[in-house]
Amino acid sequence: MGALPGALRVLRPAHPGAADARGLRRVRRGQGHDELTRPSKADGSEGAAASCDRTAAFDVDTGRKLWDKKLPGEGASVMSVNVTMTRGAVVAAAGDASVAYDMTSGKRFWADTKPSTCDAVGFAGGRDLLALVQCGNGADAEYRIQRIAPRSGEPVWTYEVTPGVQGVRIAVSNG
Repeated sequence: MGALPGALRVLRPAHPGAADARGLRRVRRGQGHDELTRPSKADGSEGAAASCDRTAAFDVDTGRKLWDKKLPGEGASVMSVNVTMTRGAVVAAAGDASVAYDMTSGKRFWADTKPSTCDAVGFAGGRDLLALVQCGNGADAEYRIQRIAPRSGEPVWTYEVTPGVQGVRIAVSNG
């Protein structure tokens, strides 16, 4: 039997100005903000920002695609999609929705698509699955970090970030 998939790919070009297989190109919009655009006019000028609504798993030994799934919710901005892996699960945050799939089969473990004042805006995988949850927007946003059970989506524990702290990121979950 082949190895478990060790890589996931969300289709997007790697370098600003480069086009991917769908004809989308990455355009730098300022410090740390890129978006994908599709040339829409005869002169090659930009079209609308691209959305990302799919993720796929590949066997890294053979290059064979194991599965390809549509992400729940409305198409999120390409730059706002976060995908990670942990303990046989592939977990994604896309816009206001989150989802987890079985790494080998692509079977959906859980999805959170209900509108809420708090949303998972990112995940970090590895030994454990950690979620960065944002409540509210802008300068008044509050954050918490949760360890999540990958197959159920239920929180195991929650850490409340001190109010007023902004720009919270999870770097790694393997210690």
